[in-house]
Amino acid sequence: MKTNLLKNTAHIFGAIFVLLLLCCLIPAKADAATYQTGSLYHDSTKLGNTYFWTSDYKQLRCGDSQDGEGTLLFDCAAGGSDMVWLSHKLISNGNTVYFSVNDSVNSCYVIYSCKTDGTGLKKIKTIKTPEGTETYINLVSVYNNVLFFDRYVGKDEEPSTKDGLYSIGLKSGTLKKRLSNFVFDYAAGGTRYIYYLKDNSDGSVQLRAYDCKSFKSVSIAKKANALGYYDGKLYYSKYTSSSIKVYRCTASGKDDKLVVTLNNAQDLTMKGSVITYRVDAGNWNFVTYTYNVKTKQTQQV
Repeated sequence: MKTNLLKNTAHIFGAIFVLLLLCCLIPAKADAATYQTGSLYHDSTKLGNTYFWTSDYKQLRCGDSQDGEGTLLFDCAAGGSDMVWLSHKLISNGNTVYFSVNDSVNSCYVIYSCKTDGTGLKKIKTIKTPEGTETYINLVSVYNNVLFFDRYVGKDEEPSTKDGLYSIGLKSGTLKKRLSNFVFDYAAGGTRYIYYLKDNSDGSVQLRAYDCKSFKSVSIAKKANALGYYDGKLYYSKYTSSSIKVYRCTASGKDDKLVVTLNNAQDLTMKGSVITYRVDAGNWNFVTYTYNVKTKQTQQV
């Protein structure tokens, strides 16, 4: 009797161990993945392992590749109007995608979400366009069940000017204006901080970090622009008359450190650990280089 009890106990603990092991091996749901921001400005973008693309800003599709028709996520023509278009910014974590639609018929933008398998279309918020204006909104980030976007407003036939940073609670639906003096510069898409430019009274601009958790902002540097986000650090550039200095700091904008000085450089971009830039070799002859912030190696392309 005692032996059977010990055997049964051993079997139970063995089963529990197998279940725990399986839980560790099963991949996390895609919802836990980090959100990324992309642009349809050149008709397509890749976020994580998913491609998103459009044709004439009327249909939004996605797939593991751009071969074939992919999965139809949204069709602007479904309502029977030719005056509805997709905006070029979208945000996705591979499972859910957020996007906005410019509805000129009803003078508004509508923000939607849906699953990347084409199901679960949901209207998040309708943003009315002020009468007699040209208005644009750009989705910026999703963090902690809050969606952030910026808005530009201008009179008809006049250039649009910055209006500010807004947030929408994805559970409550509450719309709030967070900042007025705001020009979007960079955001990884699902991280805690949004980096933006603020006008100073002397005519210069300063790079600032907006905390999506505390809804507060801090200054990082004057006359600077964000380059990218790598290994938990923000990289940004400051221009001088003869060079560009690249710095890095914490995500919250603290502990800045000079990374590299690039003489006669221009047109900096950053992807992963690699900064790409051009140098004028004379007579409008430009040479392209890369600098790897991880290996500290410079290469001519």
